[in-house]
Amino acid sequence: MSTGSSTLVALISAAAGIFGALAGGLASYLLARQKAKTDLELETKRLQANLVATERLRWLQDIRERLSNLYKQLDLQYNLLKRPMTSGSNATTQQQLDVMSSEIMEQCNMITLMLNPAKPDQAELRDTVQQVLKFMLTAFQQTGVFNDTEYAELKQAAFGAMTRLGIETWRQVKTLS
Repeated sequence: MSTGSSTLVALISAAAGIFGALAGGLASYLLARQKAKTDLELETKRLQANLVATERLRWLQDIRERLSNLYKQLDLQYNLLKRPMTSGSNATTQQQLDVMSSEIMEQCNMITLMLNPAKPDQAELRDTVQQVLKFMLTAFQQTGVFNDTEYAELKQAAFGAMTRLGIETWRQVKTLS
């Protein structure tokens, strides 16, 4: 009977050991699987946040560059309008103004299309760009009448709106929202 009970104890111990190993292995597998799933979700969120931040910064830099180019062209055009015209240079000057106007409209249209008018900081920049276009149209129509103060205020308003847009974009990048 002692050999039978020893065998039984050995079988029970072996079964308990195998069951313990299987349970431990299964628990380890389930924990590793849960950790892998959590790590995947975390890495996916991290990659999405990085992508959003990168795209926001690219967008901000693109608008800044376009606004800078726009005002470079506007400054050139405005200063060219203010120059005294001679009869011989009139055709050349008109051709230069036409080329500048085309570039200005391209930049204005691109900036306008890049902005979301539902967001106050972006709507402010869009409205300021539109105001400077109206100012330039008036300058063309009233040759010889120039309001440098108003032009400077419009330029400063655009740059101020761009600064606020940049601050808001950086805030969103920092908070990853």
